[in-house]
Amino acid sequence: MLILGLGVTVVSILRSFAFIAASMIATNPDLHEFTPDTVKMFKPVVVQYALDNDLLDNEEENIFYQYGYEDFSLDEVKMFSKGLEELNARKTEVQKYPPVNDVFRFYIDADDQKSKVDFSLRYRNYLLSRQWETANKHKIEEAIRETNHLNQVHYSLATIVSLKQYLIHYGHNKYTLRRLLSELKDTIGEDAYNAAIIPPTVPTHRFEQYD
Repeated sequence: MLILGLGVTVVSILRSFAFIAASMIATNPDLHEFTPDTVKMFKPVVVQYALDNDLLDNEEENIFYQYGYEDFSLDEVKMFSKGLEELNARKTEVQKYPPVNDVFRFYIDADDQKSKVDFSLRYRNYLLSRQWETANKHKIEEAIRETNHLNQVHYSLATIVSLKQYLIHYGHNKYTLRRLLSELKDTIGEDAYNAAIIPPTVPTHRFEQYD
C-alpha cells in the first residue's frame, strides 16, 4: 500500500509540473518577480514539457540561452521569458502539423534520396547553362522553376529520412520532423501526401520540348 501511495504521489507531482509548464507557455506570465534561481527551478519543468509535446527538439534544450547571444542586454529571466514566447508560438503551429509517425508513410532509401537531390542540382545547372537560348528561353525558364520546386521536395525528403534515424533510435527531432512533414504536405498537396506519391526528381514531361 505504501508503494502504491508513493506511486500515486509521484504521478500527481508530475501532473502538477506539466500543468505549471503548460500554463507558463500558454500565458507567458509576468516574470518581474522571478530571480535567476526561480528560473533554474522552472526551466527543467518547461523543457521536459516541451520535449514531451513536440515543441522542442533535444538539441534545442538551450533555447532559453540563444536570445542572450543575439542581445547581450538580456539577463537570465528575460531570456527565459523570450523562450516561453517561442514555445507559445510553436504550440500554435504544432497543432496544425501532421503526426510524427507520418515519417513512416514514405519508404525511401537515404543514399538513393541523396543521389536524387544531387541529380536535380546537376540538371538545374544544365538548364541554367541553356537559359540564354532564344528559341527555348520561355520553356527553359519554366523548366527551371519546376526543377527548383522538385528539388525542394526531394531535399526535404532527404532531410526527413536523415532525421528519421534519430527518431527511431533516440526519439529525437519530433518538432523538426513534424514541421518538415507539414512543409512537404503543403508542397506536394494533401492528396499526394496521403497517398505517399513522390513527384519525379526533375520535370521529365518537358524533356522532349527543348532537347
